Amino acid sequence: MAFFVEYEPDDKKNYDEFYSRYELTIRRSVFSDYIEVAKITTDRRGEGADHEQNLEFFKNKFELRDEKENEYFIAALKDKNDPDAQEEVIGFSHIEYCDFDSEKYKKYEDINTPSGWYLLGLGVYPKYRRLGIGSKLTDIRLKWARNAGAKKVYFYTNPLNVTSQEFHKVLGFKKMEGEWRFLDRPSSKTVMFEADL
Repeated sequence: MAFFVEYEPDDKKNYDEFYSRYELTIRRSVFSDYIEVAKITTDRRGEGADHEQNLEFFKNKFELRDEKENEYFIAALKDKNDPDAQEEVIGFSHIEYCDFDSEKYKKYEDINTPSGWYLLGLGVYPKYRRLGIGSKLTDIRLKWARNAGAKKVYFYTNPLNVTSQEFHKVLGFKKMEGEWRFLDRPSSKTVMFEADL
């Protein structure tokens, strides 16, 4: 079971201090980024997470993706005060076009969510949260979908994941009424949101 981060709207950090020290880059992923994405996911899931399983999962995802319809973005830092500093990957986001009428989804008999662009993953290491990084990782996904001609974008989450719901509401997402089944997830574990682009 995924660990849901506690919602902390008032836990602001010092943006000026952070961004005066670090250069933040948001970029498209490369294959080798799957290793850091797996680490962030393992960290987010907490105790009992299977890191080897996460590594294998993301390795397969990165190998098989069609970059026109399935992209990961990376948030990376460099210390401005250290000329020898290496890039440190601290977060990621994922967007994918889901055409539920295509052969790819035939094995899921009960899907009733609309086809379109879906925000399917967002993770930032805890020490870098509340610095606007998740928003930047989402902004680039919305721009990606808009550039692809999308008029709407969607995301789903577990009803218990209050943090994700509140975060997306701030970005203009609205809850979709009804009972939704995304892939093989039952409606009891799926809340759907949409935003106009």
